[in-house]
Amino acid sequence: MAERDMVAGDELGGTAARYRYGGGGLVLWSGGGFCGMPGFCACLSLCVYGGDGPSHGHLDKSWPWVPPPSSQTADTNQTHFVKKKKKKKTDPASMALSSTVEERKTAAEIVAALDLQRHPDGGFYLETFRDPSISLPTSALPPRYKVDRAVSSAIYFLLPAGEIARLHRIPCAETWHYYLGEPLTVLEVHDDGQIKMTVVGPDLPRGQRPQYTVPPNVWFGAFLTCDIESFTEDGSVFVKTPGRDPAVHYSFVGVTCAPAFQFEDNELATREDMKALAPKAEAFINYLVPS
Repeated sequence: MAERDMVAGDELGGTAARYRYGGGGLVLWSGGGFCGMPGFCACLSLCVYGGDGPSHGHLDKSWPWVPPPSSQTADTNQTHFVKKKKKKKTDPASMALSSTVEERKTAAEIVAALDLQRHPDGGFYLETFRDPSISLPTSALPPRYKVDRAVSSAIYFLLPAGEIARLHRIPCAETWHYYLGEPLTVLEVHDDGQIKMTVVGPDLPRGQRPQYTVPPNVWFGAFLTCDIESFTEDGSVFVKTPGRDPAVHYSFVGVTCAPAFQFEDNELATREDMKALAPKAEAFINYLVPS
């Protein structure tokens, strides 16, 4: 199975991505749809069906019944519908985080609205909370903690298509919370060489979870689920999805750490160490540990 490079620019602006059907693996529906992967949790995005009337077979509650105009002769069995006008949101952050097609924002607009900054491990982030009520000295913590810290911290994190959160580990537990956009896959490499993948996303019937916690001191990284078209069961070979525009394909999540995250503890993985630990996962290791 030949690997195909993913198209991913540095700019977050741009036009909508070209959608593609993957043979036997990932499928992308234009305008929303899903990308499904055999033996893997599928990626479900949001669809909004438009039109001038209610959907066939059911009555959408946003389309209230009104009587026909008195000036017209009408069949009394005929139902007339008038669409309610929705109030537009004016708050920039609310607009940026809207999940409807009409108001869906680009990655760059969310970055600007929330003042996100580049994260050294990949993607964009903003620390939103660091608990000032309790300070934990290193003397009260296990030896793997290098500096004093607060009891907990939280960030926004946005990962555009084509980018990764590179393999690293920290001494504290880290919980990922799905907010909007595409699902995101968290890949863990454990000390026994076991590889674990968890999809953080909204599609519960397909096994995705809106929240997942990475245990302390475990190597892990992340990528957009739909950035990978298919892969072998042991993770030794995979095919990237080409032509995904990072302006419109992204995952927006929250990350909380307890005890609080400190960059002094952030240990980046090396390819040599990871391949010695999990040799069968060489393809994913090369992907999540840039040379």
